[in-house]
Amino acid sequence: MSFKKIKTSNLILTVLFAVLSAFFLLPLIWMLSAAAKTERDVWTFPIQWIPKDWNLVSNFKAVWMGDVSFGLFYMNSI
Repeated sequence: MSFKKIKTSNLILTVLFAVLSAFFLLPLIWMLSAAAKTERDVWTFPIQWIPKDWNLVSNFKAVWMGDVSFGLFYMNSI
C-alpha cells in the first residue's frame, strides 16, 4: 500500500482556503442567527450564536406582512 506524499504547498493552500472560507461564511451564519433572535438578543455581548428564545416566525411576519411593504422594496431592487 503506497501513500501519496503531500506537498507542502498543497497543505498551505488547503489551510489558507479553509481560513478564508470560514472568514467569508461567518457573516452569513451571523445573519441566519440574528434572524431568529429578538432585537435585544442581537446586541448582547458576548455573541450567542444559537438564540435562547427563537423569534424567527414573528420576525419574518414583521418584515413581510408589517406596516412597511418590504415585498415592494424587494421587487424594486430586483
